Amino acid sequence: MSVLAKVFVIINLIFSIAYLSVSGALYHHKQDWRTEFNNIARDYRTLKQRDDGVISTLKNRIKEINEYVARLENQIGDLLARIDDIGQKYRNARTNLAIETQEMALLLTDHSRVIMILQGRETRIRELMIERDFFQRKFQEIMAQKNTAENQVARLTKMLLDTRKDLSDLRKDYVATRRELNDKKLVLQKLRNFGIPVEKIVLLIPPPPIDGEVVAYDPPTRLVLLSVGRQDKVVEGYEFTIYRGTRFIARVKVEKVLPDMCAARVIFEVAKIQRGDLAATRLH
Repeated sequence: MSVLAKVFVIINLIFSIAYLSVSGALYHHKQDWRTEFNNIARDYRTLKQRDDGVISTLKNRIKEINEYVARLENQIGDLLARIDDIGQKYRNARTNLAIETQEMALLLTDHSRVIMILQGRETRIRELMIERDFFQRKFQEIMAQKNTAENQVARLTKMLLDTRKDLSDLRKDYVATRRELNDKKLVLQKLRNFGIPVEKIVLLIPPPPIDGEVVAYDPPTRLVLLSVGRQDKVVEGYEFTIYRGTRFIARVKVEKVLPDMCAARVIFEVAKIQRGDLAATRLH
């Protein structure tokens, strides 16, 4: 037997099995068909009664809709009349709009001209603001120079007053010293007249140049402590000039000598001695 014949035999077998299955199912359910038909007829009558009520309701609704449509048609007529009126107003508004557009074009032209003028003014304002800032800086510089000049004037005025006071004090000291010198000369002359060899008794040898500075000063006792002593060849009786910069301050005389410092008493002073002031036996 060929392969094709075998296939036909298998297909016939499958159809036979299917036919037997359908026949069995139909035989099994044939007793329920009448009951099912009666149920369907009852449901149909129920549905028909309900649908008749729905149809009646729909007819009433359609009548109401027709009446509503009639009212809408009347409203549409009114609306069309209003539309015509609005159309006329629209045409009038369009004419007015054209006129206003022309006027707006003229206004825009004027606006552009005003903008150009304002831009020119803004440019000028910026230039003026730059000039204002420049003059403000100049004013501030001038004010700073003015304050500096006023401070210098005040400082110079104070220096002038101090110098005048120092000069006045020096003049007083000079007069006193001159008077004392004249008195000493008279004394020496009288000693010479009595035959006393003053030149042999007093050996006038100037002190060596010694430079130091003020370490401390006690105003009540008028004692000054200097930074030079025996190791700097300082001896009792040496006189030091106290000065600050180029300004004369005082004259002191050594009373006690230590190895690295000495104590001196103020002979006269024209200003208050301060720590750090310079001291010298001879001014350079």
